[in-house]
Amino acid sequence: MKTIDLTVNWMFYSTLLLVCIIIYGVSQTSPLLSNILTISSYLLLAGVLVSLSLAVINRRYVHLDKAGISYSTGLNTQYIPSDAIVDIQLLQIGFIKVLEVQLSDHTKTRFYSWMMSNEELQRTKKIISEQ
Repeated sequence: MKTIDLTVNWMFYSTLLLVCIIIYGVSQTSPLLSNILTISSYLLLAGVLVSLSLAVINRRYVHLDKAGISYSTGLNTQYIPSDAIVDIQLLQIGFIKVLEVQLSDHTKTRFYSWMMSNEELQRTKKIISEQ
């Protein structure tokens, strides 16, 4: 069975880490909001590092195949059957590419932490349309 495994979106995580650094830097220059911004930057940093660690050790993943999409959030696994998928596309948000899956019930699921090339997108559309 043909399966496409998505890789970690390093640009997304780099951007989040940069935001953490900026928030922390602002907290050091602003005495009024210092505690709130420092705590916020540490909480965001902890979330980013946990998410990235789970992705690197393969506890978080996205697999695309003929049956549909299976993805793990780290704690549980979700499935999107191929017959529920209307469209798959790559969105460009700033300089970050985001995979967006439009479902038959008019909802959209976006995978920010995962990277997909245009070639993989075409292969995915071909695999899912083969049902």
